[in-house]
Amino acid sequence: MKRIPVREDYSVYLVRPEDIYSATSRDKRVYLRTGSREHRTCYTLKELECMLPEDQFARIHESAIVNLDRVEELILLGDQSYVVRLSNSDQIPVGRTRYSELQRKLGIPH
Repeated sequence: MKRIPVREDYSVYLVRPEDIYSATSRDKRVYLRTGSREHRTCYTLKELECMLPEDQFARIHESAIVNLDRVEELILLGDQSYVVRLSNSDQIPVGRTRYSELQRKLGIPH
């Protein structure tokens, strides 16, 4: 898919995957973050996971997908807990069961 359509008021905004920093779920809604803007979608994270390029995006938490090209830093919080810092300064937690897959996709040696 070349673009992700999201409804905003009385229009449909077409978001290019490369412009997406993250997709997060909260309050039973899924939001796409593009730079400083946030777009509410009608998709589930599972649907977005299937729509977005697998080599460019990773599900890092049950409530978050990130654009791997936007990951700037992986921060250890202690007790095997991590967050990623994106290039727009957002910090998103990494699920413990998803860390090894993120590590592999980022090319970080074990």
